Amino acid sequence: MRNTLFPRVIQKPKDPFLGAVEEVLLKNFPRARLLSSCRSPDLEYSISGKYARVLFSTGSRLWAAMAVSPTEPGESIHNMLAASLIWRDYLQSSTRWNPSRMLLLVPRGEQTLLRIRLSWIRGVNRNLLLGEVDLNRRSLEFLDASDTGNIDTCLTRISPFFPLESCQEKGEFQRVMELAPAQIEPLYGPDRTSVLFRIHGLEFARLHLGNTPRLTFGIGPAKEKFTPCCAAALKHLIREIQFYRQSPAPDPAHPFYQLQAERWLESLLLKDIRQLDPCLDHRHVYPQVPMTLGRARGILDILAATREGRLVVIELKVSEDIQLPFQGLDYWLRVRWHQEREDLSKNGYFRSLELSPAAPLLYFVCPQFCYHSTFPLLTSQMDPAVPLHQIGLNENWREGVQVVLRRALNKPSDHPPGRKG
Repeated sequence: MRNTLFPRVIQKPKDPFLGAVEEVLLKNFPRARLLSSCRSPDLEYSISGKYARVLFSTGSRLWAAMAVSPTEPGESIHNMLAASLIWRDYLQSSTRWNPSRMLLLVPRGEQTLLRIRLSWIRGVNRNLLLGEVDLNRRSLEFLDASDTGNIDTCLTRISPFFPLESCQEKGEFQRVMELAPAQIEPLYGPDRTSVLFRIHGLEFARLHLGNTPRLTFGIGPAKEKFTPCCAAALKHLIREIQFYRQSPAPDPAHPFYQLQAERWLESLLLKDIRQLDPCLDHRHVYPQVPMTLGRARGILDILAATREGRLVVIELKVSEDIQLPFQGLDYWLRVRWHQEREDLSKNGYFRSLELSPAAPLLYFVCPQFCYHSTFPLLTSQMDPAVPLHQIGLNENWREGVQVVLRRALNKPSDHPPGRKG
């Protein structure tokens, strides 16, 4: 047994939060007997020290509880699901402990996104439970994780104004494009009130639309307003990006090569989305779709559809990320929510395409050797009603995208478990 995970002897904890969690459990489980507790990180198993972990028993039943402090940011609360599933798997496979129930403890009022994620995990409300904690009162309230209520989500409407073709007549648009017409990729910004200029996914200029168009340029958040005297500087910036942002790279460590790698991959896929799957309809592809879920805001990498009208949610990664499965799930459930309410067509998506009512497909796209080691474990815990697909790419994808692995991780259930709300 590894002491970093479970000290053999429970002593009075020096960590106030860990002590408070123990008190909550002892107060709300009268027959509880604490067996082990810690709040130390374990890098080997990708478990953060942000989470308090307690093993306790109630009679013959063994429990594992994981808690997050109210002082931690919301992201830590959302990410606790992955940590708890990894910890449970470690307990079951590598120790003599085999808890029959896992309890996730979150601060009062901070459970929305975690609760929604949990509703799509196998065993929820049976051996995977959610509790809301008030540390001041040492109170614990169990929540029905299958009852997500009305999901507070919104979808950005696609504006029918300013079609990209009309922008080509604007002097500012032409001024940028003529500097490298074969490599510069113009596309709408998420709010549809600007045009982004990119080279292999790296944004270097932005045309703000409106009655008085305004052009800014630069890398990163600091942008410079374009004036005629800046023409040489803009031209030099483009030439530098062209030189460094290519494969094979003259200098792989240069920022212009490393920045926005996922957007680089996205730009290659947008040239023909059928590179990922020949069944995808290349006429209906929406990159960088802003979506919200409660207070969580994010941007879906690519929303697409098959030729038969089945929606496809595409989540891209070019490096290891434990949270990849749940980030994809977040966007999938938002798209599913809007699909069921026919919001997509109302907001201008997929015009002229009749959408299928079938659940959207969820594609995890990543270089084959960049999936995190926990990816199979976490995806295996998802409800089979979410049709998951792993699409592994060649490592040198910058030189041309090739699919080296295509795998269906689960199959849609004929009778998906019912959820309230």
